[in-house]
Amino acid sequence: MEKKATPNKTILEITHVNILADAIYQRRELLLPTESKGRGKGYYNQNIFEYCLLIAECITGDRKHGNNGNAYDVGGQSEILKRFNNQVAFNNLNIEMGVFTKLTSYSVGNYNKPYLLNQFWLRRLDEELTLNQTHKLSESNKWHEFVYSNPVTTSSIDPDIAALTKLYYTYTDDTPQHIEKRNIIWALINCYKHHGTIIQYYDLSSGISGRYWTKGALGLQQQDRSIRNATLNQYTEYDMKAAAYAILLSLVRDKNKYPTISSYVANTEQARLRIALNSSTSTEQVKLVFLHQSFGSSLGHRNAIHGEVGTRALNAIKSEEEFELFRVEFKEMTKELKRTKASTYQQVRTYRQSINKKTYSASFMAKLYQDIECKIACLIRDQLADKEDCLLLHDGVFTKETLDCNKLSLLIKQQLNIDIKIGKK
Repeated sequence: MEKKATPNKTILEITHVNILADAIYQRRELLLPTESKGRGKGYYNQNIFEYCLLIAECITGDRKHGNNGNAYDVGGQSEILKRFNNQVAFNNLNIEMGVFTKLTSYSVGNYNKPYLLNQFWLRRLDEELTLNQTHKLSESNKWHEFVYSNPVTTSSIDPDIAALTKLYYTYTDDTPQHIEKRNIIWALINCYKHHGTIIQYYDLSSGISGRYWTKGALGLQQQDRSIRNATLNQYTEYDMKAAAYAILLSLVRDKNKYPTISSYVANTEQARLRIALNSSTSTEQVKLVFLHQSFGSSLGHRNAIHGEVGTRALNAIKSEEEFELFRVEFKEMTKELKRTKASTYQQVRTYRQSINKKTYSASFMAKLYQDIECKIACLIRDQLADKEDCLLLHDGVFTKETLDCNKLSLLIKQQLNIDIKIGKK
């Protein structure tokens, strides 16, 4: 697949984030009124758009706090200084506006504390932004554009406006969560009206390897699943079944040495169901554990998987006989691939050491299958009549065009010598 961006190329993009910021800015006399005079009014005029932009970044999910998923991170002291020139400007502005409320939990750094958005202010904003209006961008010299430097590739999405509109009206509560989702949908629809499309910019997800990852504010991979599904309602996802394990299994010399992994790849759903029944857990919990295992997780007590599936369920799955056999075979497979792909292993090891990391195996295995996932995604994309109208999503491709899954699987075998099933979701 030909790359869509050339070296040193910079793309300026108006996104749903700054369209929302501009909408707040244009309504500042109603939503963010000030009684300041003289020098205080000058500070207000100088900093109010940055304040609006910070609000919009939070509402659209760009600033979720790492230690409190219901709150926001305003960027730390260095970013506050960069945005507002000094800490006093932000503090004074927020004291008067009252949009951000700082929580006392998580004590590292003053501006790294979680912040909430004032729900009464959110309701006023929600009343102002309705879907029957098209936002006209201001001509303010404070206008900001997001910058994307050297994306690996790009694509364009033609969203289902009717599905997004229908979803908008399902969020009926005045809770901050529902208001924010309505605001995101409002901003996405107005972004589409401005551009006639929603452009996706891709990078790779890590320094030495990685799946395609949509960059920046418009990336649909980062959106709430319900909003992403509505946006892509007219698209079909063609995904790689048991992608990581199927690819790694294709790289070994003798698949018969790994019967449990082979069985899992051959019929993933049945294997998950068996393990779920035997461990008294759900297939979704089993799926998550296998996902973490493919990333090389130790599944130890410090791993995030404990919070996702629960310690009891995780221990039950780890103790299930078929899963235990799978993990033993996976360790042997890792040893074999380290020998047969020694140059790649050394490359990963050198990179990991350069960033002061002491473990290499998980990153090595991830590089092996993620590099090939990218090649498969490109190969699928190359079968499209319109190669721009699609979304690359980790181990799959969303497209409006109808593709033959069996032909895709055969093509991947012929071109890349990888045995993998492609299916519709």
